[in-house]
Amino acid sequence: MFSMRKKHALAAHKAPVATANVIAFRPTDGDHAAIAHIPPDESIFRQGEPCDALFYLRVGAAKVHVLSKSGREAVIMILGPGDFFGESAMLHDTPRICSVTTITPCTVERIESAEAWRRLREEPSFARVFMDFVVNRNRRYLIDLSGHHFYPTEKRLARALLRLPKVNLGDGRGNRLPPISQETLAEMIGTNRSRVNYFMNKFRRLGMIDYRGRMGDKLTVRPSLAAILREE
Repeated sequence: MFSMRKKHALAAHKAPVATANVIAFRPTDGDHAAIAHIPPDESIFRQGEPCDALFYLRVGAAKVHVLSKSGREAVIMILGPGDFFGESAMLHDTPRICSVTTITPCTVERIESAEAWRRLREEPSFARVFMDFVVNRNRRYLIDLSGHHFYPTEKRLARALLRLPKVNLGDGRGNRLPPISQETLAEMIGTNRSRVNYFMNKFRRLGMIDYRGRMGDKLTVRPSLAAILREE
């Protein structure tokens, strides 16, 4: 979860700057909702931009990250299919407090704030799904925050791995974990890459995970990894 790493020297002296994204969202519901197919490593929105829409991830994986004024970055979580994001758009005159960047090819629905409020009022099924999402995400934040304070690195890493969403990478091999580096995992749990590498090797020796070549390409996380969380 919340970790920090130093960006290059130039970034260290710059605060986040709001710039308009150029993603071409194709209208799907009048002028109030639209969809886009976005390649990897593209920004969906950036920290500091106006909150003018709610987003829904239909396909793919993306990361939520924040940048401090001193240029330090924190990866907060990895999003998967079925996740809403940008829910601060439900507030008024609020800037984005984080950035969201694609990890894999993504299909994203953009819902204007007014349309999101209309759906909450008039569409019970949408309201139920959205409220379930908000409550579960709030619960996850509280669990992650307590774990960040009380869990050792090994348990924080195990939980981060178990929570990685499975996505369809479009290669005919079904749903798999998205490509993710040890550096990103380190940012998520508040440690450095060498500690992540140490515990990844331990988990692999125990048969709890497996990867070949570059870890992000062929990572397998087995249910037995949950045993790490039960250890006292």
